[in-house]
Amino acid sequence: MRIKWNLYRLVGIFLLGSLLMGMNMAGVSGAVSFVRDIFVLDNMELGLVVSSIMVGCLLGVLIAWGLGESLRKEVVLLFAAIFFAVSALGSGAAQTIWHLITARIIGGMALGAVSFVVPTYLYQLMPASIRSFVGAIHHVGIVIGILIAYVINYAVVDMQDAWRYMLYSPLIFAIPFFLLSVIGLSASIRSLEVKEVGKGMVMKRPIHGAGEARKVSVIQKMYCSVPIEREHASFVGLFKGNMTRFMVVGSLLTVFHQVSGIHAMIFYAPTIFAKVGVGGDTALLQSIFLGVIYLVCSLGGVWLIDKVGSRQLLLWGEGGMMASLSYVTSAFCVDEGTGIGVFVAMLVYVAFFALFFASVVWMIISDIYPTKLRELTMFFSTLICWSCTLLVVQFFPFVLENLGGGFSFGLFLMLSVFAFVFTLIQIPKT
Repeated sequence: MRIKWNLYRLVGIFLLGSLLMGMNMAGVSGAVSFVRDIFVLDNMELGLVVSSIMVGCLLGVLIAWGLGESLRKEVVLLFAAIFFAVSALGSGAAQTIWHLITARIIGGMALGAVSFVVPTYLYQLMPASIRSFVGAIHHVGIVIGILIAYVINYAVVDMQDAWRYMLYSPLIFAIPFFLLSVIGLSASIRSLEVKEVGKGMVMKRPIHGAGEARKVSVIQKMYCSVPIEREHASFVGLFKGNMTRFMVVGSLLTVFHQVSGIHAMIFYAPTIFAKVGVGGDTALLQSIFLGVIYLVCSLGGVWLIDKVGSRQLLLWGEGGMMASLSYVTSAFCVDEGTGIGVFVAMLVYVAFFALFFASVVWMIISDIYPTKLRELTMFFSTLICWSCTLLVVQFFPFVLENLGGGFSFGLFLMLSVFAFVFTLIQIPKT
């Protein structure tokens, strides 16, 4: 029973880290208009402020990977908790654009580390029977964080220096994340009684519970195999033989997941609504509805993930995304005043993305790679993930302002069509 409690505690701590990821991603959305006016930014400078967190993400992934052999993953998470807190304090107290960018890069480093360490840790520690479910919970945690950020943005918008409180908000959860990581994470890992044997690891007591102890458990196999096999893995080996096709499929799925428009909506939802005549408190309130739909449909995706084939889920998601993006594109091209129509179409887009597409993409990416290369390939996929997000978040304000919403969402529509065709051709029926 104690072992199972430690399992739940680990999942809770990881969920809190995922929640902080979502808050750091979406919290800036409500502050965009304030930051633009206070620091007198053009669209490229605004994109730099918002996307700087993605620069930190890339650094965080690289550092987390580089320290993977010398530091235990729970130590990396402790540093991530500290960085989350420092970033929130620095962002809220920023006096210049460069102070703000620096603080957001620090937060991005924490975000990137968590985005790599948590899925890897979940895979290594969780029983195979619940691994996909717990992995989906990681995504749900991010969405909960996004919704909380939207609610806080709306709650403080009429306060003096509202944008500062919006950027301070992750501190609410960064402190508990740090304390629980110090107390609960280390204790839970120690309770598993892991000890090193040469370059491998042996798990004395499996996480499934004392009554299910076996000579060789799933967890033992993971701890014995991953460090040894990682030693022989290299980036060159990822593109040899049959692995080339796996890498192309996994990489393109990652790209389509990131560039289909979801991050433009998460980071710039109030800005998009303002372009169709909805601004101020109403735009922030609509963002909350967007977050609620995202959360509800993400929970639905967790339920669907083991009941419908992966390929079918992808096709349903991409089909709905194409339909909603078609409306948004035409609305911007014909009349930029159709605020309610664009709002509803964005809700539909988020619903299809969360329910069918996002729920299964990372599971497919993880499953197509051989076990001995999974940690390296997930590292590679995470780098692609944040690189694509960086491009979208950096250039979206400029493209929206200078080329219009029709071009911006038309580009997302075209990429969604590519994703649909790619799924039809490359993803097998499962």
